[in-house]
Amino acid sequence: MSTTIHNVKGSELPASWRKQASVAPDDDLRITIDAEADTDDGLMPPEEDFSDEMIAADHRSDEEVKAGLSVRLRSKKERKEFFEQIKNE
Repeated sequence: MSTTIHNVKGSELPASWRKQASVAPDDDLRITIDAEADTDDGLMPPEEDFSDEMIAADHRSDEEVKAGLSVRLRSKKERKEFFEQIKNE
């Protein structure tokens, strides 16, 4: 989600932000705020680190699931139920 704030004076920003952005206290600004997704959970690398081959493989996997050629199990409970089901077939 993005929010834009118009007509902000440079003096309204913290000094460290003014210095980082080379903003004078009397500058008129338009500030756009974009919330960063919380991806630093240690589970996934940043999106730009994925290779084209990895992305293609992921798309193929999605297509296999849609075609019924494989299943996607998202939890321990789903895995347990699935393996119990095929064990009893």
